[in-house]
Amino acid sequence: MTQEVVYLTPSGVKSKLAQFIEANKILEKRGLLKNAINLEGVPGIAKTSSVIQFCKENNIGFEKVNMGTIDDLGEITGFPIKEFELKKGEEIFWANDKSFDIYIKDNYHPTGQTRTGYAEPKWVSNLKNYETSILLLDDSFRSF
Repeated sequence: MTQEVVYLTPSGVKSKLAQFIEANKILEKRGLLKNAINLEGVPGIAKTSSVIQFCKENNIGFEKVNMGTIDDLGEITGFPIKEFELKKGEEIFWANDKSFDIYIKDNYHPTGQTRTGYAEPKWVSNLKNYETSILLLDDSFRSF
């Protein structure tokens, strides 16, 4: 893993974010894992406000999660939920316990297989209306 340390002004942060997003779009098209960026610095030097302004200027979704308020990693990754395999004709579908009855009423039948899935975290639903989004994990050095 390569790490690059770059010292930036607020406008430099915005420029680097634009480059980074374009690089991640290329990686995604190639089916490769996208990268994350880490902004570090003393409080009050416009790290967060630069990202917020960049998102507003470019119609990019933005969600900030303050890691200092997180009690459980599931708030970031999604909490575990039980899923049930359902079948209707040749279609196979996994449903969680909250939607299970709806699919049963629609003539899906359980196969008897179960698995653990993960519920969608709140921050994901807040970003669904955007083609590109940034999730900012503030105070990310907090350990669980």
